[in-house]
Amino acid sequence: MLEAELWQMIKHGLSKQPRLHMCRVEDSACSGMPDVDACRDGATAKVELKVAHGRWLHFRNSQRSWTVRRAVAGGAVFVLAHCDGSLYLWRAIDLFSAGMVNSVDDKSFKVALSDAMPLKLDAWSKPYPWNRVADALFSTAETKS
Repeated sequence: MLEAELWQMIKHGLSKQPRLHMCRVEDSACSGMPDVDACRDGATAKVELKVAHGRWLHFRNSQRSWTVRRAVAGGAVFVLAHCDGSLYLWRAIDLFSAGMVNSVDDKSFKVALSDAMPLKLDAWSKPYPWNRVADALFSTAETKS
């Protein structure tokens, strides 16, 4: 599966959820910004989409930098990954902790799925329960007042 296919699947599945708005972010002006901006009932979240390559999730260093800056500001950033037909959800900041990161080169790093699994917020197999995916995303998302 390609990341674009993952986006189409998630967009289609979550589009049926009430009061949920999502859009894919294609912003080259803000390096490292997550792929998806989502909002439900005033709560917002950024979501980085990943398709596992083997037993690894690959990231750019700019994605970690952006996530840390957002977390310091109180924002919610998640990683939603597809691996072997299942979906997994993590808080991005949990995956980007120093003990989880395996450097690839000066611009990227990877996280082993075996290291990441104990930190996951939730996981779903087909057929995906989209209402539970949405609930998991927004249970800890930032709320605007």
